[in-house]
Amino acid sequence: MATVQRKDKKGYCTACAIWFKTKRIKLNTKENFQKAGGGVMFNLLIVDDEIEILEGLQEMFLYDFPEELEVYTAVSGKKALTVLDKVKCDVVLTDIKMPGMNGMELYQHIRENWPRAKVVFLTGFRDHEVLYEVIQNKEIRYLLKTEEDQKIKDTVLDALIEIRREKEEFRLEEYRSELFKKAKYWLQKEFLERIIFGKMEQETDQDILEELEIEIEGKDPFYLFVGRIDQKFPIIEMDILEKMILIIRQTMPRILKIHICVLEHCYLSLMIQPRLIDDYTDWNRIFYISSGALEEIQSIFMTQLQIKVPFAISKKEILFGQLREQYYFLKENLSTIIQEEEPGILTVNEKEKVGRQMDNKAALMKLPLLNSYLEQEKKHEFQVVLKEIITPLLSGASKHDIGALELYYNVAMVFLRYINMNELGEKLPFHIALYKLTNAEDFYDWNEAYCYLKQLTEFLFQIKTENSGYYRDEVVLRVEAYIRSHLNSDLSLTALADIGGFNASYLSRIFKQKNHCNLSEYIVNERIKAAKRLLLETNEKINRIGEEVGYFTPHSFTRVFKNSEGISPVEFRIRYKK
Repeated sequence: MATVQRKDKKGYCTACAIWFKTKRIKLNTKENFQKAGGGVMFNLLIVDDEIEILEGLQEMFLYDFPEELEVYTAVSGKKALTVLDKVKCDVVLTDIKMPGMNGMELYQHIRENWPRAKVVFLTGFRDHEVLYEVIQNKEIRYLLKTEEDQKIKDTVLDALIEIRREKEEFRLEEYRSELFKKAKYWLQKEFLERIIFGKMEQETDQDILEELEIEIEGKDPFYLFVGRIDQKFPIIEMDILEKMILIIRQTMPRILKIHICVLEHCYLSLMIQPRLIDDYTDWNRIFYISSGALEEIQSIFMTQLQIKVPFAISKKEILFGQLREQYYFLKENLSTIIQEEEPGILTVNEKEKVGRQMDNKAALMKLPLLNSYLEQEKKHEFQVVLKEIITPLLSGASKHDIGALELYYNVAMVFLRYINMNELGEKLPFHIALYKLTNAEDFYDWNEAYCYLKQLTEFLFQIKTENSGYYRDEVVLRVEAYIRSHLNSDLSLTALADIGGFNASYLSRIFKQKNHCNLSEYIVNERIKAAKRLLLETNEKINRIGEEVGYFTPHSFTRVFKNSEGISPVEFRIRYKK
């Protein structure tokens, strides 16, 4: 089984100009590597069938390498594949001549399954046939085992620099793509505004639509839905708009093509068209599918973005030539629901349906979302949805109304399920009376009931936070106890994560928060502490003491002990043993 150790150290726009600026970070030196985030942990796998060389390389990269590394080792190609199946290794430093699977065969597996990994061959042979194959592949680095240690370290560091550069180039490419996406949006927006505000003819060429990547087919009918974005600021921020567009695209059925644009700063306009249009297209069905999705979109806007968007829609499908007239018609009708407490959907010519968005059915449909936010411990989002669900009760509903009681007790069940699941039933009564949760008749009115639920929410999240902190401390104490009793065992971050029950990076973070030192530093301190006790209290041989505390070569034990105490184990025993 491979051993694992870790080292921790201290074109169409006339109104505005769009400029694209990108910065390239040069990553060709160690200093620039560090400036660009070189401190991020990388994984190094060392593969060699010669144990002494393997351990020597491991020690060098653990204790004498300028960057933080998670170092994995394997004594054969097959064991290396076992490590690679479990861990994403950034650099593989491998021998070529090994029994069983040789280095070139291992390289082929790496290329097929982990193409971004960098491979460095380290061998004691000048095999011309192998050298020729290596030279033909520019991604392979080749070193002799006779090279100086600094040369080996520099080669691995170069590989890490190359990985960092590739990641940065990928990030810059994403950044450029994002800029072009924003530019495209503004070009589409100006095009539609020119049509709607009479600056160009409404009849449009399909080529222009395709060039601007507007999905709507210009010759075919489509629906226009217009909503008003009600928020504190007159102009919506671009990042919020992008989230709204994403929500709409993810929620609308895939059988529809949709173009989204905000006109006049706050009017969210949706052009909706079925992907397949023929003589059998059921436009009535398309309308109800679209308007149904619109209700869900409004709900998500409220819960995730805290933005209200009332809509005015029409069953009448239109052509591009009718876009301007339909836009102003819907915008005018939209004014009748802008001031509603909750965003409504006005279907033009069916105004009697306005105001029916606040029934119990709509509120009950939000219960899974309420439950989800509670389980995810998202307090703010939970409070927002709770208010939305309870709001129908606060408009004067009777305490004896069956629908009101159904709604309240469904909400109460969300609380009860969570309290039971997290075993909070014994702690909560010290903060709030739990019996009221299942006795709606004890409240004077629904406003008092809502105040009670808000208080219960506060105490729930308070106690859960306290419990989480206590559990994290328990995990750290358990890991500490395991380290002290298993000093000569595998104390890699991966192994300790299994003991603690958290993933490796999270365990490392909470351990450092509690002890103000890295796990590896703590392990070294405990090993040296135990070694000092054995040196002074027993007559065991130095090598044996080193093995008992987890150092299986005399050189390793002496080196780490001297780094910690300033003297060798032998000198320490001579100086301090009485």
